[in-house]
Amino acid sequence: MTIALAKTASESPKTSSTELCKRFASFFNPYLKVGVLIAVQAALFLGLSATWCASPASANVLVSALPPGNAITDGKALLRYALPIDNSAVRRIQTSIEEISEALRARRRFGAINGNLAQAERILNSRRSELLTGVPDEYKPQA
Repeated sequence: MTIALAKTASESPKTSSTELCKRFASFFNPYLKVGVLIAVQAALFLGLSATWCASPASANVLVSALPPGNAITDGKALLRYALPIDNSAVRRIQTSIEEISEALRARRRFGAINGNLAQAERILNSRRSELLTGVPDEYKPQA
């Protein structure tokens, strides 16, 4: 009986190792694809669900980081605020003048407009020396 087994084994054609690898890969290829697909989906689901379930503390930090008041939407006003001016009197005049334009758009509130004009006039009259501190000496006569 062992001789018969030996004959059948010797009579069968020998399979090469590359052919065995191909058979192995073709057998496990669908399972490998499904496994990788499940792993990628699980990683995406767990990663995205962790970001969706953010703690309320982080939401408060984002909300508290927003600047108070109305946003400046005028491009020219944004450029004026971007100037490197460290003079508080100049910034107060700028703020009161910007508020005049807001009051004009909001139902012509003349009381607020008069108040802003009076405030700008007070700053110009009372803080003249403070306004001129940031101006170079050669331009002070023009200012």
